[in-house]
Amino acid sequence: MASRALTPFQLITFLFLALLGTCHAGSIAIYWGQNDGEASLAETCASGNYEFVILAFLPKFGKGQTPQLDLASHCDPSSGGCRSQSKDISSCQSRGVKVLLSIGGADGNYGLTSPGDASQVAMYLWNNFLGGTSSSRPLGAAVLDGIDFDIELGGAKFWNNLATDLKKLGKNSGKTVLLSAAPQCPFPDEWDGGAISTGPAMKSQVLTPFLLVGSLVVAFLATCQAGSIAVYWGQNDGEASLAETCASGNYEFVILAFLPKFGKGQTPELNLASHCDPSSGGCRSQSKDIQSCQRSGVKVLLSIGGGDGSYGLSSLGDASQVAMYLWNNYLGGTSSSRPLGDAVLDGIDFDIELGSAKFWNNLATDLKKLGKNGGTTVLLSAAPQCPFPDEWDGGAINTGLFDFVWVQFYNNEECQFSAGRSAFLNAWKKWESVPAGKIFLGLPASKDAAGTGFVPARELTSRVLPLIKGSSKYGGVMLWSKFYDDRTGYSDAIKSQV
Repeated sequence: MASRALTPFQLITFLFLALLGTCHAGSIAIYWGQNDGEASLAETCASGNYEFVILAFLPKFGKGQTPQLDLASHCDPSSGGCRSQSKDISSCQSRGVKVLLSIGGADGNYGLTSPGDASQVAMYLWNNFLGGTSSSRPLGAAVLDGIDFDIELGGAKFWNNLATDLKKLGKNSGKTVLLSAAPQCPFPDEWDGGAISTGPAMKSQVLTPFLLVGSLVVAFLATCQAGSIAVYWGQNDGEASLAETCASGNYEFVILAFLPKFGKGQTPELNLASHCDPSSGGCRSQSKDIQSCQRSGVKVLLSIGGGDGSYGLSSLGDASQVAMYLWNNYLGGTSSSRPLGDAVLDGIDFDIELGSAKFWNNLATDLKKLGKNGGTTVLLSAAPQCPFPDEWDGGAINTGLFDFVWVQFYNNEECQFSAGRSAFLNAWKKWESVPAGKIFLGLPASKDAAGTGFVPARELTSRVLPLIKGSSKYGGVMLWSKFYDDRTGYSDAIKSQV
């Protein structure tokens, strides 16, 4: 797995690529840092190819030594030159990419001599790369997502202590420290085996498929057809906070609802119900929660439109003006009056349910162009009704620019599941045909969340999802909304089957 002996890693990559050919779920992890001829860290994450980037290596630590980072010729840590990577790390994390530091490697001077030595190394890693504080952080202010154990030499003792100590430091500070390991495929691994066997201490929700190379194929196949859950948040003050919503680990996407007033020469107006008052600048306090979500790998989008509002586009120029407003006030641009503060959202959700159907395709095109010109990716999603094609979102979706489409299979009796298996599948297959990334099954999280279309969790997992999970475009389930999900525990009940 180390840069100086990459054969096992190349094998793992090959296995992943081979499996991806027959499985519609999974992700790619990549090691970065040992060759100056490779793309920058920011470019690596911007490619959209990787869910995990592992910085290689910290090859010197423990045994009373002063730890030493080695990112080859990317930067010189001895002069503080690697602090410049902080911006790139933050850029990666804003895209939902997890960034870990790999300790060890095939060539280095490292090891642990005692439980006390393990504790000291854990504290060093915490203060210098994770959630602690130090005046000499080698990578600057950026807070990495976790630590990778690539132990390939020296003694096999006390790595379990290091893993346990790292998890405790995170837990005591209310943060998650992801742990991964890169053992050789002969089982059990000579060095990492003991640490991996700590179980919960070494376990990480998002890295589980990577922990045991020996069971990589089994773990990967177990997540074939796996999807994720998207949830709308913002229209009820009785729901969990945004930070709590993301910290639950149930959702990969949180959609802020809504921006119900924009276009037609109007001053845009955010509405997050009683969560905050945008007119007084009160919603800027949500910035911290949004950034917390993004550090957890959750994508946060702003939904424009909704079932009740005053919005629309009157011309191509109007679409361009709205796109620029969204870019400067919620995305990667700049404005002195950003309603949600400094946080940079991941994208825009089109929940267009009234008014004219014109110019939404232009808005989508303009948003994607602004992102491209700004060197960032603007995610686009849409929430059409299940009758196909959608009266309002249809034209925009046909641009081929949408990453996610969460189709509302509720309040539409002709195509929701209660209409019968045939009617439901016919509608789903039509939505599969659109030129978009992933298609989500949109559902109410309780009977009270919609007039019709609620599907009990057990029925969803046993009768509905098996019909659609084999689709190459299956993305998961969208729920309306967090308020109702809090009351029913719907996402908890379906998460393992989505």
